[in-house]
Amino acid sequence: MSLKKSIPLLALAALLTLSACSSSESAGASSTASSSAGAKTSSTGAVSSASNLPDYTSLLRNLPQNSSPSFESFSSVDLGGETVTQDIFGDYELTMVNIWATFCGPCIREMPELGEIAKEYKEKGVQIIGIVTDVQNQNGSISNKQIETANQIIQKTGADYPHLLPSNDLYRAQLNQVDSVPTTIFVDKEGKTVGESYVGARSKEQWLKIIDELLGGSAE
Repeated sequence: MSLKKSIPLLALAALLTLSACSSSESAGASSTASSSAGAKTSSTGAVSSASNLPDYTSLLRNLPQNSSPSFESFSSVDLGGETVTQDIFGDYELTMVNIWATFCGPCIREMPELGEIAKEYKEKGVQIIGIVTDVQNQNGSISNKQIETANQIIQKTGADYPHLLPSNDLYRAQLNQVDSVPTTIFVDKEGKTVGESYVGARSKEQWLKIIDELLGGSAE
């Protein structure tokens, strides 16, 4: 199912169809999350228990709205409840934006190696940012249960890089064009898209080849 522009942001999680993930893989993802301990505070902004979770629903609703949002101009909130804008790209030559869901097996299976890439390529001017899509209730509020699941997955997989929530800006800028997860996009320090979008998980070696090629292109 394609995500039509008329679909409200807060219904995104319920309507997102993941062609990269089968139902059996989704069940495996849930099992992975439920077997993990609670997430600790880290560079992801994740917090350790439901009692400590920010009021994400209010935080997202109170964000300023851009008239023409894109990765060059947006606002969102990370898992720690901190506001994030396009400025997050400014210190890196290349940012890998990985759009994922907690019930997507391929998403979760590639996250340990994404965590490794984030650490190994930081000094080369590369960062990874996740956008977790399935964290909303049917009524549009943010589900603390789903946030906890996301935190658990992040801790278990070692995907210790920033993870953003699907704000209205991000939905209008990119998420309304996403048909399946994982989907990965690369942007430069100004938030401009570099190269193509990649649907589906890849191995560490495959990602490093893509990243090295993009870095080589940006250096020319």
